[in-house]
Amino acid sequence: MIITKDKVKYGKQGEKFDLIPSAITNDKRLAFIEFKLMVIFCNSSEKKYTPSINSLAKQLDVDAKTIDKALKNLKAFGYIHTSGSSRCTTLHVHQIPIEQALIDKYTKVIDPKKRG
Repeated sequence: MIITKDKVKYGKQGEKFDLIPSAITNDKRLAFIEFKLMVIFCNSSEKKYTPSINSLAKQLDVDAKTIDKALKNLKAFGYIHTSGSSRCTTLHVHQIPIEQALIDKYTKVIDPKKRG
């Protein structure tokens, strides 16, 4: 799984600290595991962090099915959307929930047979 996220700048460049947007902290729909996943995703470097469902499960000390369910909920809430194949999934993280209609509007589906 590859993670990409919206570009949000906080404070001075080079500062190292964790920030959780209020949209996430105030969202009463999020279960604790979903909140923890968003904290991990929001504070990860997409160039260095490429987790699998199993590695996330191990990191959070839960079953892989729990992670899978949490990811489905985060997708339903508009915090993430995925692209790619089952072998190489890209997880797009939004720190503010985005409606599925907007994702569909700006996401181009590429037919695997037509790739160069």
